[in-house]
Amino acid sequence: MSSEEIKDFAKLRYRMAINDSIAEFLSMNIGDPLCLVSCFNLLQKRGYKLPFRLSDVEEILPEAIDPVRCIYSELDDSWKDRVDCLCILHPPLPLSLIACMLKTKEKRMARLQDELDQSIVFRKLARIAHRRALRGAGERDCSNRRGV
Repeated sequence: MSSEEIKDFAKLRYRMAINDSIAEFLSMNIGDPLCLVSCFNLLQKRGYKLPFRLSDVEEILPEAIDPVRCIYSELDDSWKDRVDCLCILHPPLPLSLIACMLKTKEKRMARLQDELDQSIVFRKLARIAHRRALRGAGERDCSNRRGV
């Protein structure tokens, strides 16, 4: 990805502006959006404050890209294209939106659903979404009991 694409990615998915030096560094060291998601998520999780410094990104980069690059490199080209298209959005995504983004014709929707069901990436996303939903329901239940 080019540095301009990376700046757009950060702006669209994370609502953050990154400077030219960080965008250029990421462009030279990360080749796919899935690793960028991992990088930005790790920066936020570790509590780095905006604006990020180049040293912040350099510090977390090895940890951010190693497991993700391993997963991404094992995907075939069609799945890499799908991941590239979809990782700018926050999961979970409805099938109709995924199909629209991937320009899947209506008659192929069932096949797309089967392919998504078989994908380790989307199975993992589904488990994460399910855990978040359960956690959210538990928090709402506790709030209701306390009268909040």
